[in-house]
Amino acid sequence: MAENTNPNGIKKAPRFVSNSRQIQDAFNELSDYLDEVLGGNTTGGGIGGGKIQPGPSANVFVYEDGKGNFTLDARGGEDGVSAPPHAYRVIDASSQSGPAVTVTPGSHNGIVPTINGTPISDVDPAPILTLGAAVKIIYIELNLNVDTAFIESCSINSSNEITVPEGDATTVYQIIAFATFSAESGLTLNQNVSGSQAYQACGGTNLFGLI
Repeated sequence: MAENTNPNGIKKAPRFVSNSRQIQDAFNELSDYLDEVLGGNTTGGGIGGGKIQPGPSANVFVYEDGKGNFTLDARGGEDGVSAPPHAYRVIDASSQSGPAVTVTPGSHNGIVPTINGTPISDVDPAPILTLGAAVKIIYIELNLNVDTAFIESCSINSSNEITVPEGDATTVYQIIAFATFSAESGLTLNQNVSGSQAYQACGGTNLFGLI
């Protein structure tokens, strides 16, 4: 079996870290890979000869390390395509009552957030966050100890504004997904994080990192 194939014989997803490769070139190559393993079903309005549209999703992630280096990561299961649920994955749970979501278990510095007072750890049924029809973001609110800046608790909420509320010394916010809703199209979600987070306050700046 070739070194660049998985146990099922399908070519492994390419991984790019770029300061020498243009991001569009990397997307074009990743698009070609997905086009191959999906049997030519990635066509659509996007860069790279009308293939995939770059952006956050459950399958394709773009990371930037703060120094201009980007990592493109195709997350998948054994077949190299199917994306397993990751921490803080926001899932459509809408019903006839209106838009709603659940969130897969995750944590900030080991602290598990709640939805309506119920932790999002492995519970059945998962707690449901009801959204307004004008929803724009789903975010996590971190409540900090005023002396240590350690996280004491956190909760998941939504807002009809495109930005989070203004934080202070005891409250910090992080967007985990962007959302839009219409009666015709339903709920559309775009992930903003792809796993549990490490948080640190540094000189008045809030730093988040994927664990």
